[in-house]
Amino acid sequence: MRSILLVLLVLMFGALPSVVYGCDYCSIYSATGLHGFESESLAVSLSHQYTDYTRTESGANAGTGFLPTRDAEILQSFQTTTLTALYDVNERIGVQLLLPFSHRRFETIDNFVAESGSDTGIGDIAVKFRYAPIVIRDPHEIIYLSLIGGVKLPTGDSDPLRRNENSPRSSGVLRHHTSGGTGVQGRNFALGSGSTDLLFGFSGYYQRDSFFAIAGAQYGLRTEGTADFEFGDDITWNIGPGYYLSLEEESSWGVRLALSGEYKPEDSQRGRDLEGTEIFNVYLGPELLFTANNRWTAELGCDLPIHTEEEDAFAEADFRLRLSIGYRFS
Repeated sequence: MRSILLVLLVLMFGALPSVVYGCDYCSIYSATGLHGFESESLAVSLSHQYTDYTRTESGANAGTGFLPTRDAEILQSFQTTTLTALYDVNERIGVQLLLPFSHRRFETIDNFVAESGSDTGIGDIAVKFRYAPIVIRDPHEIIYLSLIGGVKLPTGDSDPLRRNENSPRSSGVLRHHTSGGTGVQGRNFALGSGSTDLLFGFSGYYQRDSFFAIAGAQYGLRTEGTADFEFGDDITWNIGPGYYLSLEEESSWGVRLALSGEYKPEDSQRGRDLEGTEIFNVYLGPELLFTANNRWTAELGCDLPIHTEEEDAFAEADFRLRLSIGYRFS
């Protein structure tokens, strides 16, 4: 599958210049907020992220094709569709509501017997606020710097945490990734965490003529949730340069190369650290951006892992695909 994606990327770069564009997925706003604030303006967006996972081989039976464990739950794919509504009070203050709807597909190993399963439902809702201390709009230069704060609420289904509380799967076998699409709904083996968490971060945008750059980061301060389970505080980040292939008053096309990553220390349960739950992943990939009539925005991106550090992981992300479309009302 990865070879097919690489061919598609080569074709993409063959038709476009060597620099590409995309969204700052770990910041507060997606496509609809990319160009800054609009006073007393409402915008909505619908974004979708699909992550495909490949089974790894670890332990004594590496290379045999058999899973070296008696009990496990192995993630096969995770996808999230997020409805976002944002309102800009003025050119410096805005508020955003994110409602994720997630579907995960997994394989359960019980006493060496494999069975496929899936979960679908609403994830953890998040409310975020942003303040822009720096707003510069010149004819040839645009600079935005936004500070972000918010809260994630326990609205998603966290029953998998309770079901696996006393199972050997709960320590080091279930992998606990942050959600790349919104940074909202917790980890990929449950739709929710059962905890109320605080979110802090920043997003920055710089443009000079047709060249631009985007950077952003978010820190999640996690608290204890369902089954006394507490996810490790996580950091997600994204940075990369871009170039507008077409920059007109009515529409624009941009491309960007995005370097993104996630880090999370070990989770804990009842005060005890769970070995094998630490994560440090780095991704690199192209993104495309389109805007029309100062109202419509669309983004398409693909992330490929270039560094994966997950001890004894039985499943690792193979690639991520992201699509977003937004509309801003006058």
